[in-house]
Amino acid sequence: MRAREQIIQRFATYCVACSASVGLQCATLAHTGGALDFDGTSDRVTIPFDASFPTEVFTICAWVKAPVPGHRAAIIARGEDDDSWDLAWQLYLEPNGSLRLMIEDASMENYCYPYVCFTQTLQDTCSLSGSLAVADDSWHHVAATRDASGALVLYIDALAVAECAGTGVPSADNFQDLTIGCTHGAVGPPPGGEEPPIWFFSGVIDSPAMWNRALTPEQIEAVHVGTPDAHPTGLVGAWAFDEASGQMIIDTSAANNDGFLGAVPDVDSADPLRVVIDPHCPADIDGSGEVGATDILLVIAGWGPCQGTCEADLNGDGDVGATDLLAVIAAWGTCN
Repeated sequence: MRAREQIIQRFATYCVACSASVGLQCATLAHTGGALDFDGTSDRVTIPFDASFPTEVFTICAWVKAPVPGHRAAIIARGEDDDSWDLAWQLYLEPNGSLRLMIEDASMENYCYPYVCFTQTLQDTCSLSGSLAVADDSWHHVAATRDASGALVLYIDALAVAECAGTGVPSADNFQDLTIGCTHGAVGPPPGGEEPPIWFFSGVIDSPAMWNRALTPEQIEAVHVGTPDAHPTGLVGAWAFDEASGQMIIDTSAANNDGFLGAVPDVDSADPLRVVIDPHCPADIDGSGEVGATDILLVIAGWGPCQGTCEADLNGDGDVGATDLLAVIAAWGTCN
């Protein structure tokens, strides 16, 4: 019964894959507020290099909503350095939309996890416990942690889907800007002495963040249902993308790693679009674009007093109940 209760509790805070043990079809809760829409061609966010950027020990995460990219697409990256040609790490999607993490060491040896780079061969030190697919045009929270022992964990919607031991050591000889929505890299010497931007992301990204420590599974879950500020210790970058306008991207962490839209601080063609997520369809709790049966199930699963983030509390009274259920029924159908 305890396992069943844990599944139900997780359903109440975020949704996991369909679980036969409780007989419920689940979907990830929508992420709301400001976000950035990337064109998959040139768009990016640039965070100028700072010594606070984590290298060997880190946690990185973001909310993403993307179609199958058809090419590799970087979510958040410390891409290749212009001088050393070393990258540190990058979280990205394969062309089929599955999640990967790449590390490059000081000898310019590339390691990808949980599969050998650009293959379907599982790394000997890795194990899978879930699907790595995230490109289904729905919101997913993706995260990766690496600790001092080299243990690496990939998470999707706060569930560990891959674990690896003895991973490669990211190169510290990297002073490249952090990028969101692309990475930097070239085969061989960079043209013109500068590593070009590559692997552009097509879709929407929100609330990327990074820590200089490996968060625990419980902490990843807290960030997923709340915000990166839920665990401020070691937080060295948190970008909510909630600015109403302008070029600046504000870091809400104590590190103050502010950045800007595009490739340069001024307006340019590489600026992603600012968007507001689902501002007028609050009853669409699962972010599917329609108010329907899954939204009712989410209200039922969250029934009772709110604890922390409470997406199903549609009337904002601190309690999920009959009024919220009626709000879903009244809004039934496609969001306008």
